[in-house]
Amino acid sequence: MAGLPAQLVGVRCPIDLIMRRRYTGQDGRDGEYATSGPAGEIPEPVRQWQAQVHLPGIYDLEVDSSVMSPEEAALVIRDRMAGSAPTALARLTASRV
Repeated sequence: MAGLPAQLVGVRCPIDLIMRRRYTGQDGRDGEYATSGPAGEIPEPVRQWQAQVHLPGIYDLEVDSSVMSPEEAALVIRDRMAGSAPTALARLTASRV
């Protein structure tokens, strides 16, 4: 991706809301996680994923889907792309030296 104007966008959301969104409205699965855990309990693999997915946390922009709609987030991303040049990939590359 060297030389491409790629924007790295971190999409954040509290884990409890992620779990509610993921398993609300699935026929026969209301209140149950895919890992068969009881409602309200966040499985350890999910907690580990949530902790690791944003490492090292270098982004050009971060949005929080718990406080904005997908449309609002898309507009923020679009505006960022039209604004300043991306730097996250260069910072990631520099941090690995």
